[in-house]
Amino acid sequence: MRIQYQDELWEMASGTLLGIILSIVSGVCLWVSFPPAGWWILAWVALVPMAVAQYVCFPGFLAFMAPLITFRVFIGGYFREVIRASSVRHSGSMLLALAAVFIGTAWQRSFHERTRYKWFLVEPVCFWVAFEWVRDQLRSVGTWASLAYSQYNVNPVVRCASVVGTMGVSAVILLVNYTFAWGLIGARKGRSRKEIARKVLWAAAVFAVVFAASWWKVSVARWSAGGLCPVAGTGGQSGVDGKRCVTVRVAACQPGEKYSAREDQGVSVYEEMVAQAAREGSSLFVLPEGCFSEDPRDEPIRSSLTSLARRYRIAIVAPYILDTPKGTINEAVFVTSGGEIAGSSPKHHPLSIYGETSVTQGSYRVYDVPWGKVGIIICFDLDFTGVTRTLANMGANLIAVPSSDWQSVASKHYTHAVFRAAENGVAIVKADSWYSSCVVSWNGRIEAKAVSRFRHQELLVADVLVRTGPPLPGGKVGYYAGLLCLIGITCFRVYDLVGVSKRIVWRGNRTIRAGVK
Repeated sequence: MRIQYQDELWEMASGTLLGIILSIVSGVCLWVSFPPAGWWILAWVALVPMAVAQYVCFPGFLAFMAPLITFRVFIGGYFREVIRASSVRHSGSMLLALAAVFIGTAWQRSFHERTRYKWFLVEPVCFWVAFEWVRDQLRSVGTWASLAYSQYNVNPVVRCASVVGTMGVSAVILLVNYTFAWGLIGARKGRSRKEIARKVLWAAAVFAVVFAASWWKVSVARWSAGGLCPVAGTGGQSGVDGKRCVTVRVAACQPGEKYSAREDQGVSVYEEMVAQAAREGSSLFVLPEGCFSEDPRDEPIRSSLTSLARRYRIAIVAPYILDTPKGTINEAVFVTSGGEIAGSSPKHHPLSIYGETSVTQGSYRVYDVPWGKVGIIICFDLDFTGVTRTLANMGANLIAVPSSDWQSVASKHYTHAVFRAAENGVAIVKADSWYSSCVVSWNGRIEAKAVSRFRHQELLVADVLVRTGPPLPGGKVGYYAGLLCLIGITCFRVYDLVGVSKRIVWRGNRTIRAGVK
């Protein structure tokens, strides 16, 4: 008896140790699948070791440790420099995220064992996608570390966002991960080959349908534009007549060290770069977040800015940050190529964890240009699907994104622009102060970028493809897919609780009957 107990204890200890190692491996694989490492292929299998650890290696009462360890390792690596710089600010957010992961995964193993793994390919996908969706709805969190972003430079995967959105792409990646895991776990748990193959074929069918739908939708979008979109190099407004796709030459200003002199020199800091962009044929010039410390609609900035736009016949997006007794005004003013100030757009998602405010948030507008409509979002707004989706539904077909990224997130933040563009069918022009500017066409293709860990000056001038038709369905489908997953995981938890309570009542009645006898 003692030997049997020792064997069981050794098996439990060795299983726990192996589970910890596999969970760490999953976290590391997820981490390096994102930039700057960018080993995107690992994202498709990264969760397999974690799933094996959760359902095979760990004893049942410790199974919750697998997703917790994986998540902590992944987030610790993904945000390592941000956390290192301000660990106190982020410790509360990390604890809340770990608590959410624990609540969502603590009973997964017992649920699947009771249901004989009937829902194994659905329930975990619902949880992780719902987790992303909830973060997207919280004003201070956003879609950072979404699985989809690891695929930003894989064009066939990015195309899927045009149909299923960012959340849908994450769901597809998760489905592939858990399909591979099912092949290992199902065999270990004694499931029949027929049952294993049935789930694998079901997942393969979903995968094929999503990719086929994305290819079809992108092809239809290009066909409805009057054939293939015009090629780069036309310098502004080709394709306007009779076509629903135009090539627009745009400029993203990354001033680098000039950004530090903005308060002393005002508009003159950027005049040379505006002139260069105009000489190269740009019709839109986007400045970075907070490039002015006064409202550009007030003198003397107003006169200088409007005359600059009028002289070079170029529209200018001019952001400013102004402290007031009520809080901070963080907006971007749109100046037309005719030198008229058309209005301003606020930042909708200030970084509240750092005490940032935006007192004018909540108002949306788009601005008419000869080739369509321009919307403006500012920095952190790029990390939320709703802001871009709202502007796209208002008719915007190009989104200007002034930003001022931290060095620690520069290699990751610009990748979000790829999916905002692809899921809504809008072009993106991101102008950063120091580190990460980019120009992205409506299909998610990066036309130009200036991304570095070091401060540097760059003027990105590129031809970007702009759709002038209605927005693609990916943004809306992704939103409802995430909501559906939240409803689904809630139903699974209720179903689990009802099943457990019934078993408890049944066992209690059985014990009472045995006592009476």
